[in-house]
Amino acid sequence: MKVLLIQPPIEDFYITNQRTFPLGLLYIASALSINNFEVKILDCITGINPKKIKIDDDLKYLKDYYLEDFAPTRIFSDYYRFGHSIEELTEIIKSEKFDVYCISSNFTAYYKTAFELAKIIKRIYPEAIVIGGGYNAKIMFDYFLKSKYFDFIVFYEGERTLVELLKNLQIPEKVNNIAFLKNGEILKTSVLANFDINEYPLDLKYIDTNKYRIGKNKLMTILTSRGCPYNCKFCTVNNNISAIYQTKNIELLKRELIANIKKYQIQALNVEDDNFGLDENYFLELCSFLKTEFPNIRLYFMNGLHYLNLNEQKIKALKFAGLKNLNVSIVNTNTDILMRRADFSKLEEIIKIAQNEKLNLTVYFIIGLPNQTISEIINIINFLNRHQAIIGPSIFYALPDMPLNNFIDISNIKWTQMRMTAVGYETQYLDRLTQLTLLRFIRFINLSKMYRVLDKFDYKFENLKIETFTKFNDEQLFYILRDLLKKFNKIYGINKIVKNKNKFIYEFYEHLQNFELPYGAVDW
Repeated sequence: MKVLLIQPPIEDFYITNQRTFPLGLLYIASALSINNFEVKILDCITGINPKKIKIDDDLKYLKDYYLEDFAPTRIFSDYYRFGHSIEELTEIIKSEKFDVYCISSNFTAYYKTAFELAKIIKRIYPEAIVIGGGYNAKIMFDYFLKSKYFDFIVFYEGERTLVELLKNLQIPEKVNNIAFLKNGEILKTSVLANFDINEYPLDLKYIDTNKYRIGKNKLMTILTSRGCPYNCKFCTVNNNISAIYQTKNIELLKRELIANIKKYQIQALNVEDDNFGLDENYFLELCSFLKTEFPNIRLYFMNGLHYLNLNEQKIKALKFAGLKNLNVSIVNTNTDILMRRADFSKLEEIIKIAQNEKLNLTVYFIIGLPNQTISEIINIINFLNRHQAIIGPSIFYALPDMPLNNFIDISNIKWTQMRMTAVGYETQYLDRLTQLTLLRFIRFINLSKMYRVLDKFDYKFENLKIETFTKFNDEQLFYILRDLLKKFNKIYGINKIVKNKNKFIYEFYEHLQNFELPYGAVDW
């Protein structure tokens, strides 16, 4: 039986290329191969030039906020399709026939491209079996099945379940953790924990490893654990797994790393755990192993590390193992419903250690949580500025089965709006415009740390224009924009840059904002 595992394209204002590594599909491919199925992976995102497209109808309200901007402080403007077009997908599907097509639908906001793929497959091969899986497919299983584009939906981890399903396609009732249509009615089988993280190894043979890079370095992403022992109200991690939090056997992990890193000449390693570092002995042993076995590897934790799991010994071990950029995350809000608060004394300790070790530091926090205020955000900004940390703001977005939904109303938020860029959730203190203004303001602050030394230059700002015989670089443009912010307390963008004979003409505009920026309240 031939099986194709598919990572669909996505449509959004931006994408983090390094985070498109199809890790889940690789584990599933390993499980299928071990059980004698012929399997391939089709990654419809990575290595494909993005194409500017018309904004989704559900997001048209953003046109007033995301204007064309040529400023170095810009955030979002154009809407893109990241991955194959419909026409390209059609030709790819036609080029080779499979018995079963498994489509990953992990992100609710991107469900349309999963549907699009399933529709193409069913049009070309009506008899083919189409299976949906991932977080989004799980929570929208009835919608998926009623579309008639999907024959089965797999819940939670796919490794064991998919193997059992493919062995029992004629009697799917025997298989746990699935849903399907029977006589026009949706049948959902029993949900049972059936996953052992040590059962199937990671094997990169199913992908073109040259496509996955961070900078020029070949990148591999791994998991040392699945799930998280905590239950933060704004997080849905534990809704993606059927079993309890599990850690991979360290000896199995070592063999997995040796096999893949050496064979595929991997130069960068990203650990994607949802909460890495809970077991200190495991933490230190992995770092020591990486330094000994792969002394030149670049180590990343793009998902971030919780600062409460860190200490001086661990941070030194990370640097020793090849870490240069430390990402940590905090949550701070006055509300008690999140069940998680920032310990700023502990955070300050971790920041100082990281800076002493000369690690590049980014601290992430969420904008737009219930009851969060502007003053809280400014306090966080000032705290991080005092320690020269890059500020990583993420705009809060709702998800269908988020525990926090017991306390907030998301009934008016569409599935396509459940993404950071949509700014779909507004609070009494932080409406959409306020959240985006703060995002732009933080962008200014971060760039001020990058552009430290600047030669004097003259410019004349008149009628929202600058005319000059010299073309400005990004550093000069930033300082002009910062001067405008300082003088008028407003954030400006650049909507046009033209060359007219020997002159360069820069046309500026004011970004929408509905509160006075705290320029003077921030430690620049």
